[in-house]
Amino acid sequence: MRVFLYTFSFLFLISMSNQLHAQGCDGFRYLNDIADEVDVETVQFGQNINGAGATQDLLMDIYTPSGDTETSRPVIIYAFGGSFIGGSRSDGFVVDFCERYARRGYVTVGIDYRLYDLFAQGFPDSLDMIEVVIQAVSDMKGAVRYMRKSADNDNPYGINPDKIYVGGISAGAITAAHTAYVNEVDDVPTYVADIIATNGGIDGDTDLPGDSHLSYSSEVQAVINMSGALHRVSFMEAGDAPIVSSHGDQDGTVPYGFDFANVAGFPIATVQGSSMVHAQAVALGIPSELYTVEGGGHTGFYGQAPHEENIESMIVNFIYNNVTCSSVSTQDLEDVSGAVNIYPNPARDVATIAIDGSLGSYDIMMTNQLGKTIRSASQVNDTVYTIPRLGLASGVYHIHIKFEHDDYAPVIKKVVFK
Repeated sequence: MRVFLYTFSFLFLISMSNQLHAQGCDGFRYLNDIADEVDVETVQFGQNINGAGATQDLLMDIYTPSGDTETSRPVIIYAFGGSFIGGSRSDGFVVDFCERYARRGYVTVGIDYRLYDLFAQGFPDSLDMIEVVIQAVSDMKGAVRYMRKSADNDNPYGINPDKIYVGGISAGAITAAHTAYVNEVDDVPTYVADIIATNGGIDGDTDLPGDSHLSYSSEVQAVINMSGALHRVSFMEAGDAPIVSSHGDQDGTVPYGFDFANVAGFPIATVQGSSMVHAQAVALGIPSELYTVEGGGHTGFYGQAPHEENIESMIVNFIYNNVTCSSVSTQDLEDVSGAVNIYPNPARDVATIAIDGSLGSYDIMMTNQLGKTIRSASQVNDTVYTIPRLGLASGVYHIHIKFEHDDYAPVIKKVVFK
């Protein structure tokens, strides 16, 4: 039996190595330029009704590395910024991003999405902006489905339909994050669910007339978040797509933490920025990396050294190691929530957390209802961990526990201080 196991393991490693090599994972491609030039093709991927009530054709620019013969390339679908009131897929930042990553061997896609029309709709309130975000998400999901269907239709762009990533800057990053993490109506507030329902449901209704791709999945495998946010980080769940983020901690347009996002200088809707998204991802066991620009504003630092080089290096390595060329297959993690107990609950002065010692060391974090981290500790080995109130306001808090043992699912529990 031992000989069989060794033989099986050896053959498995050979098979996995062959699969990764077949995907171009040779330690050079995707990490370095494999082409000097890129080819660009513009196609229509969808159509929908915009905020002004007009039918809008939605186009995408598809970038591929010139002369490349790889037929199973990951796709990065990227969206422009502009506070959901301006911008386009031909913005210089979008073109530059798509060209850079296409030269590394990816298929990159710059997309249209519907915008809020200030002239036709007047100045927006918070619900107006949530709706335009949902519409943009519908459009991005439509782009994902279009690319996935193309793989079944002679695969003209040589893509791997199981490795489609989304990203963007500012409003585009907000769109990408919600595309990845808003997957069930039950997970969002009622006012958001109502808007989703009137805009085609959770997957949206952006489609291509005469050549529908609605039957295809809009699931994505990674998120590139450049100065973006989520309306609420509670939308994220264990097992969701990995996310790599960059953000200035003095951003006055899309907050680094929890605050109002601004449109034309006016605060419109509260969001939770990259620092909170990253903290939530870590708590849930979702691979995540965050580059913080200390003193950085909204997007100006992206063209500045050394930030530009550091951010690109982080993104390139993160998606290569965690998604594009990861040899680790997704598996169901063991639910150990029954081995974690909190008492008394509700608590008055101290909450005690009892954890089965066999589970090993863990990281622990407490957040408030807005997702802000209140207390945290790393590499804890105690089977009894106490959290003193120390002036905390009455209310509900969340305890996030991530175990060092990779087979254990993260645990999230509520504690109430009264």
